[in-house]
Amino acid sequence: MENTPTITTRWTQGKDQRSYTIADSHIEKYPLFTIFDQTHFNQNKIPQGFLVYHVDGIAHHVDSTILMTLCEQLAQEVTAKKRKFTHFKILQKKNFNRRHMCGLLVVKFNDYPFVVKLFIENPQSLINYWCKGFEPIFFWNMGNGAGRHICGLTRIGNQTIIKNRLACAPFPLATIDIPRKWFWEPKKNNYINIDGINIGMNDETCHTQLPGMYAIIADYIAIHDNTALLPDDKKYISMSLCNHLDLIIDPHANNYMFNSDASNTLHITLIDTEYFPVMVGLKKRKKFETHFDWYAYLIEKCVQDTFYQSKHIRTYSCMQPNELLFQFV
Repeated sequence: MENTPTITTRWTQGKDQRSYTIADSHIEKYPLFTIFDQTHFNQNKIPQGFLVYHVDGIAHHVDSTILMTLCEQLAQEVTAKKRKFTHFKILQKKNFNRRHMCGLLVVKFNDYPFVVKLFIENPQSLINYWCKGFEPIFFWNMGNGAGRHICGLTRIGNQTIIKNRLACAPFPLATIDIPRKWFWEPKKNNYINIDGINIGMNDETCHTQLPGMYAIIADYIAIHDNTALLPDDKKYISMSLCNHLDLIIDPHANNYMFNSDASNTLHITLIDTEYFPVMVGLKKRKKFETHFDWYAYLIEKCVQDTFYQSKHIRTYSCMQPNELLFQFV
């Protein structure tokens, strides 16, 4: 169709310079062409030197070079399509395609309390959103051409946003804890070149690059829930926290770990800090009373975005100010 948003992808370097193209009315300039910030990425890589961690209340330390070396071996084993890894235990692989070598793989170091969330794409898989499972299909349509590879890049920036907001306006129902997080990428990483035409209301020509492989290394949190809270209580508190933060975090219950300290203060540990409006295409601030209300809205939005939004509606949407535009801080 004439003037349909179109993107073409290829590797930035290497012998394989094949390009892949998709034309899709769902694609918008934000977030696909605006999220990745090389400076932010480099500034938040795992630091050189010793990292302190605690096991059973006892402080230990590990040279970050050891972690990075093990991650390099992990990358090599993943690329070789290994089913098991020498120094890691698989925690999650539901959105990972081993044959096409793309998606999200979550593993834990065998010898250290750190988790690695490994994001992998190539020029073909980045726009072949249906090869990584059921969820990515809908996230592509709802998120204006975004997926987990792009959303993962917001996790550390959004962590800072969350901390700053809570410092200014503390959450009254609990103390919020967030594990440390750092970026990592292989020494010989290749980047995906993305060129777009007919993007947005002005049919812009856009360009960006994304790392083909990167990871987020985070503290592994093993918390025993010692609270007397019922499941409904936890849902109410977690949704209250989401509303407090304008839904910039995922309301899904698995993202929240509850426990109480010696003074009986309730703590909530946020496991996942990706900027959720990017994933589902939220542009306006919203609040929800219950998880049922949230899921009902999400289903309605998914159906609307997938099947019923005309080009005119999408063009009008691009013209409206985005109240939840992600910006690095």
